[in-house]
Amino acid sequence: MTLRNRLFALVSLAVVVAVLLVALTVTSSARQSFADLDAQRTTTLVAQLRGEFASEGERIVRALERIAGSETILRLRADIARSESDYAPYVEEARGLAAGQGLDVLDLVADEGTILSSAHWPPRFGHRNAWAIDRPPASGSSDDFLQVI
Repeated sequence: MTLRNRLFALVSLAVVVAVLLVALTVTSSARQSFADLDAQRTTTLVAQLRGEFASEGERIVRALERIAGSETILRLRADIARSESDYAPYVEEARGLAAGQGLDVLDLVADEGTILSSAHWPPRFGHRNAWAIDRPPASGSSDDFLQVI
């Protein structure tokens, strides 16, 4: 092999090694930059979703407070206290209350767990739910509660 060929091979090898090192460095740097950007976007999205959930939760709590203090609920509680066995007259109550507060889902449940009225699933009227019976006692002054399903 001549000196010219050896020099050509040596220069070619140096160029290939330099190009490979630059390509690997740029690829690694770009991959890390994209990973950092993705992590930042994910963190921002999670924070935004948590904020939206908190905001929606507050809206639902305010709606439930308005429902709990409404004349309809006060009348319903008084009627149930007088005649504990007949819940049929209340089967449509949840639909109107939910629509009035912009809620898609609302169940009115008696103390023993019987569904009095369901805005989103009216045929559940009269069924008993274990989650309403077995729930832990409320820590506040009210027995009203919100179940996230």
